[in-house]
Amino acid sequence: MVVGLTGTHALAAYALAYGLGRLLPRHQLPEFRPDPASIVLQQGWVEAVHLYQRLARGESPPTVVAPGFIGPGVVYLDAVFSYARFYGTTVTYGQSSAVAVGSPVVVAGALVGNMIGNSVARSRAAQLAQPQWREFTYARIIVTPTTTWCSLGGRWLPFDHHGVMEYTLDGPNCVLTFAEVEPLRLAGPSVWHHAIMFAYARYGPAYWQEAPFLQPLREVAHISL
Repeated sequence: MVVGLTGTHALAAYALAYGLGRLLPRHQLPEFRPDPASIVLQQGWVEAVHLYQRLARGESPPTVVAPGFIGPGVVYLDAVFSYARFYGTTVTYGQSSAVAVGSPVVVAGALVGNMIGNSVARSRAAQLAQPQWREFTYARIIVTPTTTWCSLGGRWLPFDHHGVMEYTLDGPNCVLTFAEVEPLRLAGPSVWHHAIMFAYARYGPAYWQEAPFLQPLREVAHISL
């Protein structure tokens, strides 16, 4: 059926019903550009699901060659992560003293302004001293059967898996909490891979799938099997 439309109102109705895009030249339409970061994260998630399925079938965890790393044990993962630590600190700040000469109004205004400035500096220092995530940087992370190693400034920092008191996974972020040292946060497309290998190393091939933080991966991996 063909419907003929004439007049300004009819043309407007046609545009609303079928979309202005049908009336505009193609070069005026916005071009869809997928977010590269989202694509990389999606790839990391898919690879982690495949890894979960391989281990769930009883296969041995794959190992990788880590150039330059000669630490103990085989290497399960060698990747770059966003790195941060959580702790408070001591912040020093200077206080100013005002010397004002003039009328009482001028002197009072100078003293009040000085007090406000010192108060702002004190509040800012207190805020900066509060426990919070610090040391934001990128680090090379290597996972062995016993340890997560972080390469920072030419040093290798070991985080023993058996010293982890809590492991949480939130999207592309994981947090390792310890009894004696500051919490460690790692983020990036390989974070789900890290979660799987940490669970496998910590709980062993018989119980790693029961780790509660693997629930999102467990649901998808079992559906896909």
